[in-house]
Amino acid sequence: MSLTAGLLWAGVTLAAAAVVARDRQSPVERPWPAAVVGGAGLGLVTAAVGLGWVAQVGVVVVVTLGLATLLWRWRVLVAENNLAEGVGGNRLVGRTGVVEAPVDPAGRSGTVRLGTERWCATAASDATIPEGHAVTVVDVEGIHVIVQPAESGGPE
Repeated sequence: MSLTAGLLWAGVTLAAAAVVARDRQSPVERPWPAAVVGGAGLGLVTAAVGLGWVAQVGVVVVVTLGLATLLWRWRVLVAENNLAEGVGGNRLVGRTGVVEAPVDPAGRSGTVRLGTERWCATAASDATIPEGHAVTVVDVEGIHVIVQPAESGGPE
């Protein structure tokens, strides 16, 4: 391995990793720094196995663009809830459940039971929903359901 190439790819990997750590955001929220970490890390591997500069740069570019594209697609489909109705978290919208731990609108400290599943919940309105009350899911944000008091009836 060329010492220069190894130092270059190690430096790029560490710099990109520092950006990822500093931002404290998931790779789905900011895909480029995470993709650069992966690409430059693989650049270090290609330097270690003795590939030439052109091959190293080619591998780094392809892997970085590929990872960034995959992370961006993941964000578009899953993290931003652009899945079709009835798929993923969207299947919960409209379901009724019971509050197991008080649901606070300011925090994500509440818990609701929807059938056999337990979900972290946030209130859609400005009022806390106490334990034991029936709620309806009005939206899903990541792994949290947004609920409001159920108009009538009990849980599904």
